[in-house]
Amino acid sequence: MNLSEWCDKWLEIYKEGNVKENTYNNYKYAVKLIKKTFSDQEISEITEIDLQILLKKLYKENYAKSTIRLVKITLNQLFRKAIKYSLVTDNPAEELLIPINAKEKKVDGLSLEDEIEVINACKKTLHGGFLLFLLYTGLRKQEMFDLKWEHFNKDKGFLAIVNSKTKKGIRIIPLTETSISIINEQPRYNEYIFNSIRKSPLTKTVMRRLCERVTEISGVKVTPHICRHTFATRLYNNNADLKSLSEIMGHTSVNFTIQRYVTADINMMKKTIQLIEKISVK
Repeated sequence: MNLSEWCDKWLEIYKEGNVKENTYNNYKYAVKLIKKTFSDQEISEITEIDLQILLKKLYKENYAKSTIRLVKITLNQLFRKAIKYSLVTDNPAEELLIPINAKEKKVDGLSLEDEIEVINACKKTLHGGFLLFLLYTGLRKQEMFDLKWEHFNKDKGFLAIVNSKTKKGIRIIPLTETSISIINEQPRYNEYIFNSIRKSPLTKTVMRRLCERVTEISGVKVTPHICRHTFATRLYNNNADLKSLSEIMGHTSVNFTIQRYVTADINMMKKTIQLIEKISVK
């Protein structure tokens, strides 16, 4: 059996229907990259050097470190199961190295000025409240899609996030008055809180088109993930309790929240460096 054939079978047996749709699509994407190099090569003939060359190739083609890491994880799982079915005797992907200089995919939060432009654009756009809700809660896109009316406690003013990409993501989020008002504005078409104009639950396509409209009106690029980064940055820059911020974001550690999601604000940096004038010896 060649590696391409085993990739398809592995996806069908172990991933399709057994993991969340987003996770399945990630594995499917990794398999696509693998099959581009090993289209018809027998799985038993593939060596660790062959696989390491693939990762190096992805690095040279400027793929992000997260993508290369995903391919490595996928290869490792592929070959571990291949051993179980006696297709290979050992796992050549077990000790693969990710190129140390592979680029980190970074998403920056909006500056305060750009955020104001986006908020104003949202107020002029059909369903713009969806993006405002992300700006005011820091939710992941899929977490928002999965919200049902039963997850909203109107009396106590919080949401229960019961579907998330991580265990830590299962959490309670207190809501601001603005967030509550956005929820209360939503018609009850079905069990889901947020729906499209067709009265059906939100999809990636609907959200993508909304982002495109708001970007065109505001002149500022915006995505759900940018909203999440902006949420974290704005609270951090306003001296929010870091432990609470990490809990709201659904992260396992404060350091991860700061390193991954907080973007340096140039105005905040200017204010900070001016402090040297006050504390330096004249």
